[in-house]
Amino acid sequence: MVAAFILTATALLAGAHAQGQRPNNNFAAVGGPVAGGDSANLVSNLNLGEIFKESRMRLRHSRLRPPKAFGQAATPVQPDEALDLRIHLKKGDRAGLERKLLEIATPGHENYGKHLSKDELDAFVRPTERTTAAVKAWLTAHGLEGKPVSPAGDILQISTKVKKADSLINANYSRFTHQKSGQTALRTLSYSLPEEIDDHVLLLEPTTDFIIKPKMWDPIRFATHSAANLTSFIGDFLGGGHLKSILGQKDKRMQDFCNQWMTPQCLQELYGFPFTKGSGTASIAVTGFINQWANEADLETFLETLRPDMANTTTFTLQELHGGENNQDPTKAGVEASLDVQFSVGVAGHTVPVTFISVGDEGDNKNGFLDLINSLLEQEELPQVLSTSYGMDEAAVGPDLANQMCDAYMQLGARGVSVLFSSGDSGVGAGECETFTPTFPSGCPYVTSIGATDGYAPEKAATFSSGGFSNIFKAPAYQREHVSGYLKQLNGTYSGLYNVTGRAFPDVSASGTNFPVVVGAAWQPVAGTSASTPVFGSMIALLNEELIGKGRKPLGFLNPWLYANTNAFTDITAGSNPGCNTDGFAALSGWDPATGLGTPLYSAMRKAAGLE
Repeated sequence: MVAAFILTATALLAGAHAQGQRPNNNFAAVGGPVAGGDSANLVSNLNLGEIFKESRMRLRHSRLRPPKAFGQAATPVQPDEALDLRIHLKKGDRAGLERKLLEIATPGHENYGKHLSKDELDAFVRPTERTTAAVKAWLTAHGLEGKPVSPAGDILQISTKVKKADSLINANYSRFTHQKSGQTALRTLSYSLPEEIDDHVLLLEPTTDFIIKPKMWDPIRFATHSAANLTSFIGDFLGGGHLKSILGQKDKRMQDFCNQWMTPQCLQELYGFPFTKGSGTASIAVTGFINQWANEADLETFLETLRPDMANTTTFTLQELHGGENNQDPTKAGVEASLDVQFSVGVAGHTVPVTFISVGDEGDNKNGFLDLINSLLEQEELPQVLSTSYGMDEAAVGPDLANQMCDAYMQLGARGVSVLFSSGDSGVGAGECETFTPTFPSGCPYVTSIGATDGYAPEKAATFSSGGFSNIFKAPAYQREHVSGYLKQLNGTYSGLYNVTGRAFPDVSASGTNFPVVVGAAWQPVAGTSASTPVFGSMIALLNEELIGKGRKPLGFLNPWLYANTNAFTDITAGSNPGCNTDGFAALSGWDPATGLGTPLYSAMRKAAGLE
């Protein structure tokens, strides 16, 4: 009876939309049957609650226990505690969107560079009438209404109580506490959905995922110099006006200088990108989460000292999202935000406008990542590069949520955005590990994952740089041949500790150690993939500036182009990324999980982009 009702309801609803009719108020929350007529009255008068009581529930996901970081004990919650749930609906044509993205991003294809407009993207993502009607009918049966919170209407949010949610999805919501941070999460260890809507729903969250907030890869942890050493160096050397005399000298003095401190000029000498001014037609955005704020006075000091050729008034544009702000109290300056903004402006700010997107702290959820993407997708004009130096452990995310977040990045790529994420700072895994622990979103095949190198001449893999193989996503076609070559060299080493068929990361690397930044009016040395990511992103922004200046399209989703042009990178063959009580993956000839394809050569990248 339930299946028959769903078929009847969805058919009527689809017919109403096809005829352009307005929904009957008695059934408005379902999406609207035909207004008037016997069939519409039949649907609207049915006792939906009784019908769905007969439905069989299908288990969607379960955990035996929460992740180790949350301990094993859970605290009961009050039945009337408020709970917001998000329902991710099946996309209208996800497979078609994936095909289109790969066509747009693959050099030589007739659709290469033909990025989608907002309306064109929405047409792929928007759920079918059948899906929308089925899910809304289920919600209406329980006295609930879904509010669209994504541009194409594929994500609905409902506000309810814990008791109602437990009954709705056969859950048992409890409060779990993260042992280290003390932060709490309202989660369930299992949930189910009615069979009749199960195929229409991709994910309901928060449920069994245990991500509360994005993880910041601590930029101070791997700094090899003290703040006092850096402050002394700045005062005695750079403050004495020696910077201009030493930089540009391709001799041992330059090598010694840059092995000690990786300044924007050292990066320029290492990778060959230009410091010439442009028209400012390209753009790059760097993201800020968990109350990381970028101080404008600190940027001014940074530019005065390390980019004396630039006007120290060069700054960034602020975009605030979901309660985000950018507190200018020097004591509130964030190390991560300072690093991201100062090196983005320091590398590309003379040519490319930099936007700092501050995403508000929403508490017990990880929706800031998705809210950011959905907010950008609402815009007609997007930044061509989006650089993020935050991430999370893949195991804590779970496959359903990981797939939905990854699909959001796929949508940005289809719109022409290069989505970059730092690979992480835990090697192949931190602490006691039964298997290697991949990070997320680096395991998503629609983002470009950036690892880190150490040293100036020569470079080697930074020991902290995360890399490995996803346990959720399969290796995409664009990288399989390259990954297969590494696996042959590995010859069975670490067999059973990683997923041999998984999406491999990082894709590329850049320098990530000995970076000097200003935080709260004081100099601070930092290191990490948080440093390498804005550097690589800024170089892509510089390439986009040149492309747009010649009437060409920006690069957009990078990975097929990167793997088709391996000669645009210096192959790093020294070092490894230890973790889990192992030496980690070694940097070998070709792609490897320590440094990816290697570090960028700007002149070769220009040639690969057709700029020579």
